[in-house]
Amino acid sequence: MHCHVIAGSARQRSEYGIDELLASMDAAGVEAAICSVMGDDQTSENDSIAAASERHHGRLYGYINLDPRDPQSALAELARRVGDPRFVGIKLHPANHAYFPFAERFRPLYSAIEKTGMPVLWHSGTYPNSTPLQIAAVALEHPDMPCVLGHFGLTDFAAESVAAARLAANVYADTSIQTSLPLLRAFVDEVGPHRLLWGSDFPLYVTGYELAKVALLELAPADRELVAGGNARRLYRI
Repeated sequence: MHCHVIAGSARQRSEYGIDELLASMDAAGVEAAICSVMGDDQTSENDSIAAASERHHGRLYGYINLDPRDPQSALAELARRVGDPRFVGIKLHPANHAYFPFAERFRPLYSAIEKTGMPVLWHSGTYPNSTPLQIAAVALEHPDMPCVLGHFGLTDFAAESVAAARLAANVYADTSIQTSLPLLRAFVDEVGPHRLLWGSDFPLYVTGYELAKVALLELAPADRELVAGGNARRLYRI
């Protein structure tokens, strides 16, 4: 539930890196993926994800990538995409777009997102704009908006991800590129397996390697099924 394709990258052999993503999924035994485009324009990025999802129906789903620095433009882009079955979530990246997520001027956008019922995948773990507790502050104000902490707070803020999830019942986290297995396990034990989701952050990390971490957590079979895919199916309604 966390991967990317890269528009216009010379490193990719296909238009958006779709072939590489699908090959990595096949090699690791991954059934479906939810992805966003890493680029600079929310409209064209979302157009490319819609096209990829259309070509690979049931295998690839998309995030609506939004840039809240222009709230009205973000609201218009959200309205344009809501209801399109190719999109099952929303992506926000406060670090890349350099904004503090708790700023008051973003509240109308968050309220509109909350009404859709779609989960929000937040980049988390990059100081100063995108720490887990900053995102938890938004989650507390919008309790019907599921907020997923992408990358589990990275290295410096991994422990804070556990605290953020304790504070807000609508805070979830994903496993992508998180190297601390003890903290991932602590999240399962203290918060619950129903709020941890598996992600790979492809192509920046290797899908098979990221999937191996789920096995290394040594979860009960039912809990492993939730983390590996059950939670994503439920949360993103796929």
